[in-house]
Amino acid sequence: MLEVTGRRHRAAAQLLRDRGFKVVVLNPRPARDFAQATGQLAKTDRVDASLLAAFGQAFPAVGETPAVAAETDPLRDLLVMRASLVKPRAELTPTHAEFVLNAAFDQQISDLETAITAVIHASHSGQPSFAILTSVPSVGIITAAALIAWMDELGSLTHRQIASLIGVAPLATDSGKLRGARHITGGRYRSWNVLDMAGGGA
Repeated sequence: MLEVTGRRHRAAAQLLRDRGFKVVVLNPRPARDFAQATGQLAKTDRVDASLLAAFGQAFPAVGETPAVAAETDPLRDLLVMRASLVKPRAELTPTHAEFVLNAAFDQQISDLETAITAVIHASHSGQPSFAILTSVPSVGIITAAALIAWMDELGSLTHRQIASLIGVAPLATDSGKLRGARHITGGRYRSWNVLDMAGGGA
């Protein structure tokens, strides 16, 4: 059982799979919630390792995390690079002094989007999902690419399960006199963000 740590956990997970081990990749939030529930507030590498082992023993039903397609890592890297440019570009004011900088940002973002599209079209596993996703109104190239990159389970789970993973499934909060309220929470923030943008931030 591993905790998500960016690129480092990907290499470790693949190495373990190559050695014949079953791998579960756990998001940091449930791992930390489990630590707090057990009263363990300290955080060190040794403590984290022992807590992940305890988590696996406490929840043996947690399924193995499937290996991602070979094209997924470069696709994720390109999307992260694009996101790192989009935010500062949006914060620039449209003054004459920043016109050249705006154009530089726009060109780099455009180049990354071209590279993202090329990776998708070269992917045998990603092409079918990409075609389906982009057929949906308001779902463009980047939204579809991000869902393919960060939602490995697309096509293997029900729409309810996918909605729950992303964090857009309405969850019951019936307690005491409170009845009928439903709220969304948690989920995978990258997937949630691109869907929110595709929906106009509503």
